Amino acid sequence: MIAVFVLGFLLLGCVPIAGLGLAWYFGSDAKKSAKGVVVGGKIKDEQHDGKWKEPPKRVDTPHEKRVKETVQRAAAYLKKGLLDGTAPKGHPEAPFSDTETGIASLIGLALLEAGMPPEDPAVRMVLEKVRKVNLQLNSVYVLSTVLLFLNRLNEKKSLMESDRGIIRRLALRLITGQIPSGQWSYATTLLGEKRELQLVKDLQTGKYKPMGVPSTYPSSPLTQFAILALWGARKAGVPVSAPLLRASHYYRKNQLPDGGWGYNNMGYNTTNVDSGTCAGLLALAMEEAIRHDREFNGDPMPPEDPKLGNIHETQRKGFVRLGKAIDRKKDDPRPPSTNKLFGAGAYGDCYFLWGVERVALIYGKPTIESKDWYQWGSEILIKTQQKDGGWIDRFHPAIDTAFAIFFLARANLATDLTESMRSRR
Repeated sequence: MIAVFVLGFLLLGCVPIAGLGLAWYFGSDAKKSAKGVVVGGKIKDEQHDGKWKEPPKRVDTPHEKRVKETVQRAAAYLKKGLLDGTAPKGHPEAPFSDTETGIASLIGLALLEAGMPPEDPAVRMVLEKVRKVNLQLNSVYVLSTVLLFLNRLNEKKSLMESDRGIIRRLALRLITGQIPSGQWSYATTLLGEKRELQLVKDLQTGKYKPMGVPSTYPSSPLTQFAILALWGARKAGVPVSAPLLRASHYYRKNQLPDGGWGYNNMGYNTTNVDSGTCAGLLALAMEEAIRHDREFNGDPMPPEDPKLGNIHETQRKGFVRLGKAIDRKKDDPRPPSTNKLFGAGAYGDCYFLWGVERVALIYGKPTIESKDWYQWGSEILIKTQQKDGGWIDRFHPAIDTAFAIFFLARANLATDLTESMRSRR
């Protein structure tokens, strides 16, 4: 069984709503243009009067205009559902008491990525809901989506210390869902203050040992939600190196011969490989940052296992496999799928698109195996958007729509990881 969130800002320098453009692709503050020197967004006209001027406004291409309009309609659909009470409160594949809060947080995150401000009534509604019920949350998908929402909100507008305390508490609870293999399962453990302090101490001193129960089907979807949430939660003071390195170790140890990764290594290693490959690449990027960035100097971490091979070669093989899942042709091998858009090997095509977008931005890849992943995916989403602004794919339309917004808006929930990877490429 997969929970409803099987799932599961904007990119550096991109436009506010659709996140279009490739400002993230370039790194210099000062550039030479045909009209002069560009610094801080202004042009010094060296050919004429030498004065600083605002550059001419960039005009969107027809495709970019369609993307913006698509995102705006989708955001209006999600906002309406939150405000009038028609947003989903549960799902047959997510029989957890806290599912409603997780869905609301996913929607709130999508609204932020669509350009809505933290002060928007719908976003504020989600924050108030989280504040009221956070003590009872205990399923991995819900904890992860709540943390993703709070992490992003904290980046856009610094949260109160009490809200940052919620981030720390929920992140520690989420860590308890990691099983010894390095993946996450569905359940977590509610910790009292004493056990929270002990867990923090273990994380800081190299004594951390996963305490999750593996019998409830660990998975790559659960794992990628958890590690993405924890990566952001470290900004609230949560030590996350140990669990993130364990997750990466799992993927380095369990890569398939074709370069991909499946659902889990408990009989489902060749299931949902398209989305599982996105999870593996995400975990490997985090390991690379942890082992090389100064931020993590002093964190206790085991030495790299030479039996696992070179991490860059593992990443390369992963992208080769991911490229095969993008824009499959009629005669290409296809995985079994009940998805409604294009049949990815994943729990949902919209969910898979978000995975592709996420790792492409983190690794700084405008193309994957020479395929323009954004043009391909955005054309599919524009064509399949419903009249009400949502999408119908695998889950409730509100959930599929949130994933679609993440893709179209080029949502980057780990911009600092993007910067870290770019600094070594």
